[in-house]
Order: sequence, then C-alpha cells, then structure tokens
Amino acid sequence: MVSLSSQLVASGHAVSVLCLSYRGLLRENTVEELTAKVPEGVKTIRFDIDYSTLPLIADYVNGKRFARVLPDLVNPADYDVLLNTCGPYYPLEAAPIIARWGLPYILDFRDLGAINYRPTIVSGSKDSYGLKVVLKSLYGKLIKRRERRAVRLANHVICISAIDLGAMRAAYGLEEARSSVVTNGFDEDRLGAICPHSEKPYNFTAGVFGKFMYYDKDKATAILEALCGVRADGIDAGLVHIGKKYGWIDDVIESKGIDPACYTNLGLMEYEVGMAYLGTADFFVVEDTSPDDVGTKIYDYIFWNKPVIAVVPPSGPLAKFVSSFRNGFVCTTSAEVRVVVERIVTLGLDCLDPDLDRDRYSRRHQNELIESILENEAKEMRAR
Repeated sequence: MVSLSSQLVASGHAVSVLCLSYRGLLRENTVEELTAKVPEGVKTIRFDIDYSTLPLIADYVNGKRFARVLPDLVNPADYDVLLNTCGPYYPLEAAPIIARWGLPYILDFRDLGAINYRPTIVSGSKDSYGLKVVLKSLYGKLIKRRERRAVRLANHVICISAIDLGAMRAAYGLEEARSSVVTNGFDEDRLGAICPHSEKPYNFTAGVFGKFMYYDKDKATAILEALCGVRADGIDAGLVHIGKKYGWIDDVIESKGIDPACYTNLGLMEYEVGMAYLGTADFFVVEDTSPDDVGTKIYDYIFWNKPVIAVVPPSGPLAKFVSSFRNGFVCTTSAEVRVVVERIVTLGLDCLDPDLDRDRYSRRHQNELIESILENEAKEMRAR
C-alpha cells in the first residue's frame, strides 16, 4: 500500500489513507518494524479505538468499534472511491456504512480471509467437542457472514492469485465482471539504482531472501543436502540466507550430517541492503508449501533474473509459476536439486529467462492495474 499510494499521487490523484495511530501500531509491531515512511503527498487520517485483544473474538469486537468511529473520521463528499485492503479484516464490518455513502467500494484481498479460517481440532482429544471448539466454529461462521456481506456490497474485488479468486467466487458467488487478479511484484522504485554487493561468500552461490526452513523443514533440508553433495565434488558452493536464522537450522544441519560450511546466514537487513547482497547469487532457491499463492520473494528473484530452483509441491501455483520460465526448475528431493545445480554449473546458466519481460512483474505494473480499477469504478459511479 505504500507503493500504491505513492504511485497514485505521482499519477495526479489526491490520496488519503485511513490508518492506525502510531500508538495503535505499536500494539502489534516493534519500533524497529515500523520503518516505512508515509509517501510525500499522501494524507493520513490517524485513528485509534478501544482496541481489544480478547482471544478468538478480538477481530469481531474491533470491527464493531471501527464501524462506530468511521463516520467521524471520513467525510464521503471528499472522495470519489474507497479501497479497503483486507488485512486486518475487521474494517469489513463497516461495509454497510460505506454502501450507504454511495462511494464505489473496492476490496483488495492480499490473503484469503474468512473462507480460509480453519478452527484447530485435535481428533480424539477430550476438548474435541468442548466449548472451545463450538465457539471457534461459531466465530468462523460469524466472520464468514461479515465477509460475504462486504463482498456482496463491493463494486469490485481484487485477489492476489487466480486460485484465491476462484475460491472467492465459489464461496460467495462473486461475478467475474466485478473481480480481478493483481499479484505482488518487486519494488522497482527502491531497486532502480541498486548494484550487487562486492562480496561473494562462495564461488557458486545460492540465495534466499526472507524465511528459510520455515515453511517445510524437509524441503529446506533437501536444498542443503544437495549443496553439501556439490561441495563434496570439489565445487565451492553454498547457500547465503538473508533473514532471520531459526534455532533449528543448526540442529538439522548437525543431525543430517550436512557440512555447515554450505550455509551462511547474514541476518536481517533493510530491503535495499539485502537485495544488494542477493544480487551476488548465481541462482535462487525457494521452499514453500502454500496451496494457493506464489508468495512475495519470488518477485525479488525475478528482478535479478537468475535461475530459480523451487522445492515445492509440483501441482501448486508456485511450481507452475516457476516452471513457466526457461530456467525455473521444480524439484522435490535433494537428488533432484543436486542434478539441477550441477546442470546450472555445467551449462553456465545465468538467467531465469532470456526473454523475460521484467517490468510485467514489477509493483509499478500491478499498481497500474489497481489504479485502472479505481478510475473505472469512480467513472461508472459518476455516470449513474
């Protein structure tokens, strides 16, 4: 949303962002995490509510409280269109109020909400049919009803993938004419002048930016085992991980007999600094198990246009996305990863795809899609 709002202002639109106060943001974030700056020219309307943290029902309670204060925060006569980015989801409670204003109302689901809600039930436990399970089930129905109403009242609904959009259509009868897919993308405004870092830990470097050995330990282990095997063959290869190092990574390396020299963690870094280090990699690796999304970091890898090895479920959306590029490889075992790594080395593969249209995967391009939706909905409303 920082990228989108900045681009909308640059296109000549007047943009106001309704957002939590700094004090409110600190309830769920540390000071170090609140580094993004409000883009120049973007007006902010800060608000706070008697924020609830009650287990299970906090989102519902906060929605009610948000709906009560919204009319005092926003004068609908000042605006042509409203975009609600669904995360958090409690502002969906205000959908009926916005509908009465007569403003075009666009929902942007960066992640699925209520239809992805899964109450945890441990089969055979004494609590399986207890009050907690009943409450979770009721809560799931409650937030799905709220979301169904908001989708019904929206002029347009945006999802991050075709799979997500298909799920929304199936759950709520969402018509194709008022729904679109807008993916993530790399932030070219922050990367335009970036150059790879001068240091390179290995002669043949694999790169990961973000979480590693978080989504699936076995798949991440397969990557390290493959690199370990390549090192044993005399190639100075290894993985550079830019991001938080989880405590179990060293345990896995030791228990699996993996050469610890094949893994280097550089820690958390600011985006531009991390991307400069990432640019030294010869290829990138991905381990993710999402059944309905391709994630965000794949777009940063596309920016550098280097080969990608994805150790992911072969039928998932990320596998299909990666394999659509000439040098995008999908693997499931360490043996398969090793074969691909050796192929990259032997053939000297140095790009994800020689015919890559990189701009297609930028945030600028995706922002333009959202801008077009906003303009069209505002135009149609004025014509009525």
